[in-house]
Amino acid sequence: MDLMTILALASAASSILGSISQGQSERERNKLATERANQQIAWQNQQLDWTKDDLNREKEAAVGSLLTQSAALGIGGPSVDAMKGYTIGEYNRAISRAETQTGWNNEMVTWNKDDLDLANRQSYFNEAVGIGSSLLTMGTNLYSTSENNKYKRRYEELFEKGGLGL
Repeated sequence: MDLMTILALASAASSILGSISQGQSERERNKLATERANQQIAWQNQQLDWTKDDLNREKEAAVGSLLTQSAALGIGGPSVDAMKGYTIGEYNRAISRAETQTGWNNEMVTWNKDDLDLANRQSYFNEAVGIGSSLLTMGTNLYSTSENNKYKRRYEELFEKGGLGL
């Protein structure tokens, strides 16, 4: 094996190794970014759970305060029931919004997974193209080297005969 062949093989091997390493790095970075985004969503969901718990406690306190004040004032009947229903309804609306936001957050986790899958597919494709390109370049270099050697041998044969065949 001549020096040019060794150099072409070494060049292709280093390019292929670079493509593989780049692909692995991209996929690891994509995975890490997705894990971080999902963790942020989990933290947001935890905060929403705390908010819902706080709202439920506030609702119970507000209803209790309403009933206590109504009883202290000697007010009762449909007007107190209506006020109690309105108060409970407002807190339930706020809790429902927090639950809706939790659902949206969970949908974002699904989107993150889809984005990760798409980015990884692109990374594998880029890696394959890089490897293929390296192999094509190596083949071209080897062919070029063999053609140059053929012309070099032909030149040497002609030169040994006394010049350009004259």
